Amino acid sequence: MIYTTKKINFEKILPIWRKLWPVGKIYPISSMLYLGGYDVSIQNKFTPSYFALCCDKEIIGVISGHKSNQEQYRLRGLYIESEYRNRFLSKKLFECIDKQARKENCNFIWSLPRKQAIKAYKSAGFAQSTKFFSTQDVSWYENCYVFKNI
Repeated sequence: MIYTTKKINFEKILPIWRKLWPVGKIYPISSMLYLGGYDVSIQNKFTPSYFALCCDKEIIGVISGHKSNQEQYRLRGLYIESEYRNRFLSKKLFECIDKQARKENCNFIWSLPRKQAIKAYKSAGFAQSTKFFSTQDVSWYENCYVFKNI
């Protein structure tokens, strides 16, 4: 099988993100800050990038990212279809984010993965920076903050 990555738009990523976040409104960009808090001005300051992982032209995974300040880049919405998991395919999507973050002159990537995804993040060089926590404000799942210097 040949796997490729490509840039996509919000309309293409949204149906797949619905599998991650089935309830509520999904915004093109998040106002979350690393280690907590929000800055709604992020939505007006920065432009998100969306990427798809494809197998035979079918989208089987997605990821996105955007700046959360001038030096930090937020990775958001990693998803791989269940039948393609545990094949190290997420690394291809992480590479897209690494390249984009560097292109936008960031030196730090962060994310808020679910507990069941932490292994993929760690294998891509991310370090866990908090314990797992659960809050309705963030998610109905256990999450933690992770980061990677680039």
